[in-house]
This record gives sequence, structure tokens and C-alpha cells, in this order.
Amino acid sequence: MTSASKRLSKQDCVDLRAQLADLGYGQAEAETPELFAHRLYPVSVHLRALDRNVVLVVGPRGSGKSALFHAFFGENRGVATAIAEWMPRAPILENHLGYDELDTLGGFDWVLMARMVRGLVAFWSDYSRRWRRIRAKIFLRSDLFRRHAGMGTADFAKLAANRAELVWSDAALLAMLVKRIANTSKGLSGYCRSARIRFHEHAVLGLIPEIKEARNAFPLLERLSGEFMGAGKKKGFVRNWVLAHLRDGNDRVSPRTLVRLIEQAAGKGSVNLTLSPPKLIHPTALRLALDDVSDNHVTQGISSEWPWLEGVRERLARSRLVPWVRKEVLDLFDAGWERTWGPPGGRDVRPPVEQPADFVDYLIDLGVFRRRSDERIDVPDLYLSGLNLRRKGGVRRGPRRGPRAVGGA
Repeated sequence: MTSASKRLSKQDCVDLRAQLADLGYGQAEAETPELFAHRLYPVSVHLRALDRNVVLVVGPRGSGKSALFHAFFGENRGVATAIAEWMPRAPILENHLGYDELDTLGGFDWVLMARMVRGLVAFWSDYSRRWRRIRAKIFLRSDLFRRHAGMGTADFAKLAANRAELVWSDAALLAMLVKRIANTSKGLSGYCRSARIRFHEHAVLGLIPEIKEARNAFPLLERLSGEFMGAGKKKGFVRNWVLAHLRDGNDRVSPRTLVRLIEQAAGKGSVNLTLSPPKLIHPTALRLALDDVSDNHVTQGISSEWPWLEGVRERLARSRLVPWVRKEVLDLFDAGWERTWGPPGGRDVRPPVEQPADFVDYLIDLGVFRRRSDERIDVPDLYLSGLNLRRKGGVRRGPRRGPRAVGGA
């Protein structure tokens, strides 16, 4: 009997769940070249970033900018060659300079960071036309591009108009997840095949799933957790729930949060042990894991790109039920505007804008907040638990006992 058709025992499920709980979240910098290649999912629309005439590569937090950067500017050029073989339209970069993690420029001095980003973009908007043999790729977060990169020059306008945007369709997100699962172990690849997922096998990139539409991955999600999030349709379909609850205020899902959700859900041992084979993840485990993902997403934001998010959480603690009318949020921010927005005991951190009203709009632009059709301010599930908030009419959470540690590697 093949691994794809083998009937799973409870112990088999325990073993597969343990493997599923370690899909490599947050391990990209420590991965071996082989493991990096197996976990990387090349998205066809992202390959426009490799066009020699594209200088700006723009994407929101967690959209895969650094993964693409490492694939084409890292030490292992074999990954870039493999992608070019797999996708013939993907060019090999030659004589290119790459810039990544520009949000770290200037530390927490937002004015200095803005000047440095603008200076770099201005330099290449001018010289990319003059230097034909030396090209640049500037990987830039979407919010930095919109707020800090604009120069108002004709050269910049051309550079910006020809930028590459890293966007993820639902199909690409699920294909990325399936690829990562299938390349984790032979047992999990067989589990995927039992859900009627077909693969191409590549010597460098490993197993690449044939997923053209999101629905091609639904059989695997249903094999993992069942069809419904509860006893019936009223609780919703698993296939819809997974991505819907990971969307930020701009309806975007980042690959890292999807991987994190499945890892954390698989690790809920006491809940998942009640399942019968071949299911591996209980719907309750998915719900519990969503809080873990939210906590981790906010904590990582505070420790890296958005240290002021700690101040947002602290000021919103006075009104934890969402949604709010806009004036309520403005009052909460205005009352503590002059105090530091960083973690207690750390250096002074200020918001990247001058006024509370601008900050509310900035948070909406980032996707931390969402503006509802009735103009009230809501918070998507991705940030709800991490900001220690809850939805009106939702389940009350216990008091937070200090900051939560960032899980995973």
C-alpha cells in the first residue's frame, strides 16, 4: 500500500501533527539552501519584480519581500536558476544591486528614515536612466512607499509607475501552504496526495502543487479539519474561515500568518487528540490558534517595524470593545499623545505622524484598523487579540498577565 492510500492510525496522526507543527515559521534566515528552496513558493505575478527595468518592489509587511530578496540576491544563486527553469519568463539577475529592510534605517527616528528612503529612491530614479549596465532593486514596504518615497519629479513618477507590487491571491496563499506542508516530510506529502493534490517534482524546488484556483486546495483543508467549523453550516466552512480570519483591514493575508495559524493549531495537543483519523486539526484548535497568531503578529510588530504599536495597545485598554466611533479613538490617542508610545522602560518612541487624526488614518492605511461603511472604526481579527481587544458581544478574555512571548523560531 502506498503512503498516499495508507489508512492512518491515531499514532500516525500524532506523528503527522508533530511534523505539521513545525513548518518553518520565522526560520528563513537560518534555513539551509535546500530547505529554503523547498519552502519557497514562486508566485508567477511576483516575477515582474525581476524585470531589469523595475527598480521599486513594493509590498506590505509579511508579503515575501525578504524571501524574494534572498532568492535572487542571496548566496545560493541555484534557487534563482531553478525558478528561471521552472518559470521560463523569469530572468536571471546580472549586475544588480539589491536593497532590503529599509524600514530599519534611522532606527525609531521617522524623519531621518524618511529622508534616507527618499534619498535612495531619488538617487536611483535619476541614475537608473543613465546607468544601463548597473541596475537596482529597492524592496520597500507599501506604507513607506506611499508616505516617504514620493519626490514629485518626472523621473520618480516613471519609477513609481513601473513598480512591482507583491500581492497574494487566495490560490497563491494556499499553494504556498500546501508546498510547505508537502515538502516537510514524506508522510505529509502522502497526506496531501490523499486529498487529491497533484504535484510536479523539481530537483531543487521540491514538490510544487498544481493549484490554479483556491478551490483546488479545499480538499486538503477539509481532510485536515473537516468541512465545518462546528456541527454544521451555521458555524461556517473551514475552507472559508481560514483565510477570512487572517485578513487585515485591507483584506490582505500574509503568507507568514497562514503558516503560523496551521503550526499553532497543530500544536494544540489536548484538543486535537479527540479527533478521529484522518483529521489532524480540530476546528477549536484553529480558533485558539488565531489568538496566538494575533498575539505573535502584534508582538513582532512592536519588536521590529512598529514599536509604537505598544502605545496603541496601552491607550486602547481604556475602551477594549470594538467597533468605536472615530471620536472615541481620537480622544484615547489625544489624551496620551505626548507620552512615549514604546514598551515600558525602553527608549522614547513617537508615532510616525504629527497628529492623532493622522495616526488613525495611518493605522487604517496599514490595515491595523478598518473603516466600516457606517464610518465606525473596527479592528480585524488579525490584530484583535494582540491589541487585547474584543468584539462587542464576543467572548470575554481573561486579564493579560504581562507581554506574551513570541513563539516559534
